[in-house]
Amino acid sequence: ESKAAYGRGYGKTQFRYAMTYVVITSVVLLVLNVYCSIACQNLFFESKKTSMIEKCLLASDEISTLEVLNTSTVSTVIGQIESLKVNRLLVTDQTGCTLYDSGPAAVGAYALFPEILSALDGNDVCSWRYRNGTIDSRAAAPIYYFGTIVGCVYITDYDAALGGLIQSLQRTILVITLLMEIVVMICTIAFSNTFSRRLNRIMASMRVIREGDYSHKVNMGGNDELTILGNEFNDLTER
Repeated sequence: ESKAAYGRGYGKTQFRYAMTYVVITSVVLLVLNVYCSIACQNLFFESKKTSMIEKCLLASDEISTLEVLNTSTVSTVIGQIESLKVNRLLVTDQTGCTLYDSGPAAVGAYALFPEILSALDGNDVCSWRYRNGTIDSRAAAPIYYFGTIVGCVYITDYDAALGGLIQSLQRTILVITLLMEIVVMICTIAFSNTFSRRLNRIMASMRVIREGDYSHKVNMGGNDELTILGNEFNDLTER
């Protein structure tokens, strides 16, 4: 009965320590997974941010040469800029009123987006959102005319290719994380079983000694704490 009780107690302890180790490693790998995913998004966004702001500044510099800022003159300038490949380009005056919009017809309406309001305060701004494998980027830059802000350029871009790359990297990182956790679990189980067998060897020797065979020796092998415990046990039986 005592042997069975020991087996149950040790089995629970062994399982508890093994699960604790697995949980700790799972949390660490999960944190690394989240960190790597966020780091990848931020890395790609920085390159996207530079490109978006450069396009805004290019359009802003061209429009700033106009003496009269209206729908007709802005449309002419925008049509001459071939490198502006974005989903939507919007130009406003200094009050936020739309002078040009390549998207839905919003000329004459006020476009008070956060990026536009920030640009009208003199800032080059870019924001982004990653959703469903697509990066939704928005950027704005002020238009200066002899040092005075007379309007702003606002562009949006939906990049499915870059978003798909981020999604692919996230999946790869997740697969690697799961594989690493599986390896950790296998190693934990293997180590736990090895430790259990060696400890059971000492317990079996103690039962042999208890039954009167004082010449019995335990051979632990290895070079760790259990080896020292086995040697101490053998010294004890000799005495």
